[in-house]
Amino acid sequence: SRTLADDAWCEDAEGRGDRVVACEVRETVLRTDALDVTVMNGALTVTEWDRPDVLVRARVVATADDEAVAWRRVRETTVSTTEGLIRAEAPRHRDGSASVSFEIFAPKATDLTAAALNGPVHVEGLDGTIRATATNGPVCLVKLSGDVEVNATSLTVLGESAPLPFQLLPAASRPEAFS
Repeated sequence: SRTLADDAWCEDAEGRGDRVVACEVRETVLRTDALDVTVMNGALTVTEWDRPDVLVRARVVATADDEAVAWRRVRETTVSTTEGLIRAEAPRHRDGSASVSFEIFAPKATDLTAAALNGPVHVEGLDGTIRATATNGPVCLVKLSGDVEVNATSLTVLGESAPLPFQLLPAASRPEAFS
């Protein structure tokens, strides 16, 4: 695994008003055929690629009134990728916390369970068992095949000519992904 403080993905990290922004990207390579990803405050993108391994890129962004505090918040944020179980934990502070977004590249046959509490989920090109949940953000599915189930308030499906097998659950029957 490696950490990149000058990654191009950090260029669009934004703060509020005159707050200082600290950002770094952490990369990890995994060997797994199933991913279970939960994002509490950030975006999740999973895209098919033609390699046998999985590349997990986590962008950690923190804001504060001063640069040292913003960077301390980035360092305090943990990202775990053990056995395909991908999580981030950012300590909460009275005046804000860090956010973590994931950009993941995986083989086409990867099974995926993806959940986002506060942010979008985008899944593209996979052919497996896919479960996607977004509590406060849209889900976008592009060129998927396999067994797909979606639990979201907003859904976009883009595919080729054949309809995709997916199920959009009504709000009353949605499972709690974040308890």
